[in-house]
Amino acid sequence: MSALVPHGIKGMDRLQRQLRDYPRFIVTQTRNLLHKHARSLISSSGENMGMVQFIPPGSLDRKVTGTAAKKQGEAKVEAQIWKVYGTWKQVYKIIKAKNAAAAKGYWAACMRKDWVAANGLARRLGVPVLQDFTQDDGAEHKRRRVNGQVKGKDKTLYVTDARYVRAYIRMKQQLVGLLAASLVNHYDGRFGALKGVPAWVSRHSGSWASAQIEEFNQGDGPRVRMAVNGGSLNSELQRWFNTALRYRLKLMKKEAPYFIRGAAKAAGMLK
Repeated sequence: MSALVPHGIKGMDRLQRQLRDYPRFIVTQTRNLLHKHARSLISSSGENMGMVQFIPPGSLDRKVTGTAAKKQGEAKVEAQIWKVYGTWKQVYKIIKAKNAAAAKGYWAACMRKDWVAANGLARRLGVPVLQDFTQDDGAEHKRRRVNGQVKGKDKTLYVTDARYVRAYIRMKQQLVGLLAASLVNHYDGRFGALKGVPAWVSRHSGSWASAQIEEFNQGDGPRVRMAVNGGSLNSELQRWFNTALRYRLKLMKKEAPYFIRGAAKAAGMLK
């Protein structure tokens, strides 16, 4: 009995060796592909953005980056807060439209900081009364926010001194970039250095959101798993994460053939 064997065929031994080596190289190339896109999923300086670029203020206008994006985010914070709070001068305008004579008395009372008199007049006319912002301390702003956005168009609290509102706005503006810092601060550099992380994100040493990043082997190759939790903003954070992930998976599919070819070249199957 004889057997049909490939020995002696020109180039067969070399081909078999290349085929044996190929799985090892494809695993290496797969890991390289995963590492590249895992770090870019967190943050990317390229046209195809990562989580840092998708989370507001970056997502408000993808063409705006750097300091301009920070200023855009700060302006959004200010606008959102002023949707909630009003000033005594705005109440004065409401009164003036109703009763010009009463408006003069209201103005005089506010100028001398006689809030009791001003509010008494406001109640008689059925217009909003004034409150001390320090007694509210942002509670009305928190009450009006749903998924990070102030709902409703009408102001619901008018304050005696707008300086406290402006101080509250400055404090909230300091938090711009905090949510985007969640994955950045939980990344240990295992996939290489991150690119495109702006200073107003990296300035935060912590985040109210949490994240997990892990690499493991499963089946026939390496895997990377990322998970984020944004607490009260989790639904929004998950939406931004899923959007960034969809973009990243599309890019991986486009680039995969080049990495496969790289594995074949490393195994000596291609020149």
